[in-house]
Amino acid sequence: MKIKTCVIITLIIAAYHVVVGQNTCYSHNNAYIIGNMNIRESFSTTSQVVGTASVGDTFSVFNSQRGATWCWLDIGEGWLAKTSRVVSTPPVLAGSPTVNQPANVDNCCFVNRQCNSDQQWTDGFWAYQRNECPVSHVSAPAVSSTLPPIHGSSEFTDGIAAAFNFLRNNSQEWFNYSISGIQSIHPKSSYPDQEQVNVESLAFINVRSQELYVAHKFALTSDIAYLASAFVHEACHVYQWQSGKFSRWDWLFDIPDIERECYGIQATALSVISPGHRNIRLLRCEQRNHPYTFFC
Repeated sequence: MKIKTCVIITLIIAAYHVVVGQNTCYSHNNAYIIGNMNIRESFSTTSQVVGTASVGDTFSVFNSQRGATWCWLDIGEGWLAKTSRVVSTPPVLAGSPTVNQPANVDNCCFVNRQCNSDQQWTDGFWAYQRNECPVSHVSAPAVSSTLPPIHGSSEFTDGIAAAFNFLRNNSQEWFNYSISGIQSIHPKSSYPDQEQVNVESLAFINVRSQELYVAHKFALTSDIAYLASAFVHEACHVYQWQSGKFSRWDWLFDIPDIERECYGIQATALSVISPGHRNIRLLRCEQRNHPYTFFC
């Protein structure tokens, strides 16, 4: 009798987990973020916050669970509540009043880097998505479809070229953004003043010459999307330099917002070219905490 009772209890528990594990309240594969919100450790508003989702982020949805108030979405790195800030189709197509409101700035951040606040960046991002950027309001350099010169071994050049091609195939806008800020690519080991190089950095750029230096192991990474997003990050620093946001080489710690801005732009680009990528959460954490990125 005891054995039969245990079997019944086991079957009930198994059935419960099957039901709970099903995508019961969200039938879509992706979640598009149109308003900043928290990512929780579990499907509850009292659960610990493990990250943030920002406007423009896209996440793959692996599962969903009905909570006390919200439908919760399992995005791998945590759970998102299905509020009005989460839509199931790309916002440019969704017809959401939030993202269809006219942008309140003229400049568009995909084309130039004249934003002076996070809100201006957000407005410019959505304005570009809705084709609200008149030609008279932008001054983008002519963009070539060819890659910049890549120096180094055949392995190195092949890896860099593959990442640039991945970027172009998944987002022509972010490819243009990167290619306009980078003039040439070199192995990091060839940088003329090695004492100036952070040994742990995977990539860095000389903002004056627009020469990008990439660690050999990073050029050969299998994570081609993350490598491509690094191009966006380094190009961001060039545009910051050109717009006068910093004028010295020791800006990383003296003006931490400079690095935070580029982490945010990199995260946004990565969410476009590789929705749900595991490093989106890391980049958002680094955006919040630089220079204390050891918290991430």
